Amino acid sequence: MLDLMGHLNVRWYMAFYDSAAWSFFRSIGMTEAYYHEFQMGGFALQHFIRYFSEVREGEEIRIRLRLLALGRKRIHMMYFMLNETRRALASTMEALTTFADLRTRRSAAFPPEKAEAMAALLKYHSALDWTAPVSGAEFRV
Repeated sequence: MLDLMGHLNVRWYMAFYDSAAWSFFRSIGMTEAYYHEFQMGGFALQHFIRYFSEVREGEEIRIRLRLLALGRKRIHMMYFMLNETRRALASTMEALTTFADLRTRRSAAFPPEKAEAMAALLKYHSALDWTAPVSGAEFRV
C-alpha cells in the first residue's frame, strides 16, 4: 500500500473510506442481502478528499464517520482518517451518496426505517461540540 515516497498511496485512502462506508451502511441494515432482496442500494455522487499528514509503514489508522446532512434520497457525510500511532488527523473525505432503485438505476427515497436510523445518528452527530471541518465544496442533499 506504500508508494515510492514511503507513505500510504492515495488510491488506498479511498479503499479505506469505501470499507468504512460499507460498514456504516451494514450497521443500518443495508447489507449485501438487503441490496439483492430489495434491488435497492446506493450510488456515490461526490467525493472530496483532503490530506493532512502522512501515514507511514507500521502506523495504525482508524476511520470515523460523521453525518452532516440527510435528505429524502441523499446523505452528506464526512469520514476522518486518524493516525492512531501519531495521534494526528491524516485525512478527511466528504461524500454525497444517493439511495437508488437498482432496477431503474435512478435515485429513490430512503425506506422509512433506514431514514429513521440515519436521522437518529445525524441528531447525535449534530449535537457534538465541535464543527466538522467541511471542504466548502457544494453538497446538495
